[in-house]
Amino acid sequence: MLRKHHFISVLPLILLVAGGDRLLGEDADRFRPYLHIRRGEFNYWWGLQDMWGVGAGVNLDRHWGVELAIDTWEDSLRDPVVGTVGEVGVGSFVAQVRYRYPLMRDRLVPYAVVGLGGALYEFNDRKPAGFGREIDAEGYGLAATAGAGVDFFVADNIALNLEVKYLAFDPIEVSVDRRNQSLDMSTWAATVGLRVFLDENRPRPLVGAGDLVRGRVYLGMRVGGSFLMDDVWTPSMTLEPEANAWGGVFTQHHGGMVGVNLGPALGVELAADGGEYNARAEGIGVLSEYAFATIIPQLRLRWPTAEGRWVPYLMGGVGICYGEDNDVKPASEGQQFEATGIYPAATVGGGLEWFIARNISLSSEVRWMTTWNHKYELNGREGRGGFSNLQVLLGMRLYLLEW
Repeated sequence: MLRKHHFISVLPLILLVAGGDRLLGEDADRFRPYLHIRRGEFNYWWGLQDMWGVGAGVNLDRHWGVELAIDTWEDSLRDPVVGTVGEVGVGSFVAQVRYRYPLMRDRLVPYAVVGLGGALYEFNDRKPAGFGREIDAEGYGLAATAGAGVDFFVADNIALNLEVKYLAFDPIEVSVDRRNQSLDMSTWAATVGLRVFLDENRPRPLVGAGDLVRGRVYLGMRVGGSFLMDDVWTPSMTLEPEANAWGGVFTQHHGGMVGVNLGPALGVELAADGGEYNARAEGIGVLSEYAFATIIPQLRLRWPTAEGRWVPYLMGGVGICYGEDNDVKPASEGQQFEATGIYPAATVGGGLEWFIARNISLSSEVRWMTTWNHKYELNGREGRGGFSNLQVLLGMRLYLLEW
C-alpha cells in the first residue's frame, strides 16, 4: 500500500533546526485544552501499517491532565493453513490520564499516560490467498494503554511530540473457512507528532493587512474527501470510489503542506496530497486499488480581514502525481495488471483561514485537481488517460517562523 504523507512527521524537526532559539516556548500551570496529532512512522518495523492517531485533551494544572486518544492501524491476518488472507483494521478509543514533569524551564516535558477504553475491528483488503474463502474477522472489545512520551515546546502553544505506549486488547475470535483462531492485536506503538494548544501563554496580536511582517513560514495538514469528476481512465478502464468512501461517493483524502507568506497578500506553498480509488476494467470487474499522491508547488493570493482573524485565499499550481496499483481484488485472478508511474498534475481552488491565535489557523478548502497521461498495462495491452476530482478539506496551519 502506498505510504502517503510521511513528510508531515519530519517537517516540524526541519523547521525547528532552521529556527533555533527563536522558536522556543514553554508549558503552563493552568487549564489548557489541546489537540494531539500523531503518526506511527516507526511501526512498520514490527508489522503495523498506516498508523495514525488524534487526541483531544486538557492540562488541568502543572502536572495532571486527561485526554481522549483515538488510534487506528492495520495488521495482516494470517491463517495457519493458507497464509495471509487479508488485513484487519483496528481503531481504539481510550480515555487517558496524563502526568507531566516539566524540565528545562518548562520547555521539555516528559510524561506518563495510562488509560482504558474500547476497540473496533474490521476485515479489509482481501489478499489472493483469501479469494473465495469465508472469513469472519470483525468485532469489538476492551482496550487499555500505558506508556510515556515527551513534549518539546517550539512555541508557547505548539510542542513536538514523541510517544511510546503499549496497547493491550482483548483477543477476538476470527475464522477462515470455519477454522477458528484467537486474534490478539496487542502491540507496542511509537508515534511522532504535534501537540497544539488553543491559547498562548502571552497572547499576541494577529497579523493584519497593514502589519509590517515580511515573511511567515508554516507547516500544515488537512483531511477530508474527494468527489471524482472525471472517472473515465480510458474507454475500457474506469475509476470509482473505494468501499469505505463516505456515502459511496466521497473518497477519503489526506494531505500536508509547507509554505511561506510573503507580506500580507502573496504566499508560496508546497502541497502533498493523496487518496485511493478502485480500478475497474470493462467486462472483468475491479482489479485493484489505484493509489495516487500529488506534490504541487502553488501560489496563494490572500486577503486578510477583521484585523487578521479571517483570511480568504485563492491558490493554484502545477506539479507531479505518483500513481500505483495495490491491494488486488478477486476479479484480478488470471489477469496481468500493472499501473505505476509519475505523471503531470495541476490544481486550482480557494479557502478560508480562521486564526485562533497569532500562529495557529484552522481552514476550509475546496480544490479541483486534474492529472493526465497515466499508463496501465492489462494482459499485455497499454492504456493511457487521466482523471480529475473535487476535494473538500479541513485543515490546520502552524506558523513557526516570522520576520
